[in-house]
Amino acid sequence: MSAIKSYSIIRIDKGRRLELEDLVTCEYSLELIIGEKPFARLLCSPDSLPVLITGHLFGEGIINGVEDILSLKLDEQSGRAYLCLSAEAEKRAFTEDVKTLTTGLGPQKSLAYALERSPIGSKSDASNFTLKAEMILRRAADFQSSSELFAATGGVHSCSLCDENTVIYFYEDIGRHNVFDKLIGRGLTDNIDFSKTFIVTSGRIPGYMVLKAAHAGIPVIVSRAAVTDAAICLAEETGITLCGFARGERLNIYTGENRIVL
Repeated sequence: MSAIKSYSIIRIDKGRRLELEDLVTCEYSLELIIGEKPFARLLCSPDSLPVLITGHLFGEGIINGVEDILSLKLDEQSGRAYLCLSAEAEKRAFTEDVKTLTTGLGPQKSLAYALERSPIGSKSDASNFTLKAEMILRRAADFQSSSELFAATGGVHSCSLCDENTVIYFYEDIGRHNVFDKLIGRGLTDNIDFSKTFIVTSGRIPGYMVLKAAHAGIPVIVSRAAVTDAAICLAEETGITLCGFARGERLNIYTGENRIVL
């Protein structure tokens, strides 16, 4: 399924009327059905849907790994994904407490969940992973030139999972949380060691995206944009290094500066 469509448009440019073809990003509605019960509806780009689903369920605390997904059937025409999960995962999916803790209501309600699930650990440095600031900025610069879908449409967020040597995965989506989920879902599928990786993203970092990284055990998040106060609070409590405005030769380090080497 294509992630872009072409539309005939009228452009006004310096007082001139031009008839052009413009590329627009596609918005896709995907309903997740667990067993026979509707669970969630995701608004996303219509590509890499299996890893999006895996990462979303993991980030929401429903599954502990890919082994909890017994079967996944996609019906792209109807926009539905039919899932059979392990008994424990299905029980978590329809437990009200879990949903309350993962709806992004801010650090006060989400913090206990993040600390309980985070492999990094509260106010600790369980991960001795360090990165050179110069290398982070180089990844952020390369990242901008890699975004072909954004260059074509201007309508998506981009996100990459990197280690010290390379960009492991790169995804784009209309939702900044969806690209996080795609990266994490792909990493779970490939059995990646997240403790030696970091994320570079184009979008603003809110608190719930820090929770997703903490749950996966990703120690460093770098954004080319801003971060929120809830993101800083949760990054401090979960031991994550949080950076923003990584552009040119500059970046802001909000938490965990011990991992960034000049």
